[in-house]
Amino acid sequence: MTTLRRIAAIGLILALGACTTYSMVEATKGYEVGDAFKVDTPIAWNKARVHSPNIELWTLDGLLQTLVFVTGVSNGDTLFSGPDEKKPKFDEKSTIIEAKAFIIDSLLTSGVLEYREISFAPAKLAGQDGFRVEFKFTKEDGMERRAFVVGALKDKKLYAIMYSGAEIYFYDRAKQEAESVISSAHFL
Repeated sequence: MTTLRRIAAIGLILALGACTTYSMVEATKGYEVGDAFKVDTPIAWNKARVHSPNIELWTLDGLLQTLVFVTGVSNGDTLFSGPDEKKPKFDEKSTIIEAKAFIIDSLLTSGVLEYREISFAPAKLAGQDGFRVEFKFTKEDGMERRAFVVGALKDKKLYAIMYSGAEIYFYDRAKQEAESVISSAHFL
């Protein structure tokens, strides 16, 4: 690698690192996520600051493993921030199946190139009837990821928790811990 390329690579790494700030979520019981959930986490996570009012993002190993908390999407809101013209908007009259479709459609408009559903079934989130969908997806970086989302509708809002990880090694590495966080969730 030439000196110029090394300098450019270091500059890019520093610039990307400056884009997001992180704080530590220690292994604990009763951690409050937004104004939505209280959860127990058996391991420490890194909490990333995101610019979306309905999202809290925890990471391990950078973005190779993520736990995304959807903390109450209201009628007419999008799941992710950014230009709204192509992003789906949540409908408070949604069924469970439509809520699942809203999440997947939101992912597909946020840089997901390929999506393959593995399973879809009823499930509970924080004691509320809902759904669980497992799937694989590929983003613009070309890395195949595996994920699952557990979601529910409560008081005309959508709540969900999604775990994802690079399929090679990282997905399985903290899957049980993510399952533990989700199963401990209670609404505030």
